[in-house]
Amino acid sequence: MKNILLIDDDTDDCLLFEQAMRKVSSDFALSCLPGIDNLYDAIAINQPSMIFIDMQLPKKNGIECLKQIKGHPDFKDIPVVMWSTSHISSYVYTAYREGANYFFQKPCSFSELVNELEVASKAA
Repeated sequence: MKNILLIDDDTDDCLLFEQAMRKVSSDFALSCLPGIDNLYDAIAINQPSMIFIDMQLPKKNGIECLKQIKGHPDFKDIPVVMWSTSHISSYVYTAYREGANYFFQKPCSFSELVNELEVASKAA
């Protein structure tokens, strides 16, 4: 079973993510974290095999969260996927430069989200 950690403060996005992920695989456990408070504790407790991070988070943005994960010796090898409502090229470039395994724009439809999660799961 895969443990997935989703860092996103939008509860609707978390619910939609879980429903779409269930279309991709039933063999996972999802934990949602609304921000980066207690980030290291959440990773240590959940032991995720993959982390998804929203670019727009309260207090610190997704890139700062990504940097924290990739800068920690125990967590730096966990695949990280970034997602955002915006597809600004500087976001994409910075995410990959900082160690993201994949970046995608939050799709407009459920079927597109399922497709992106399938790709992200293979890319990470």
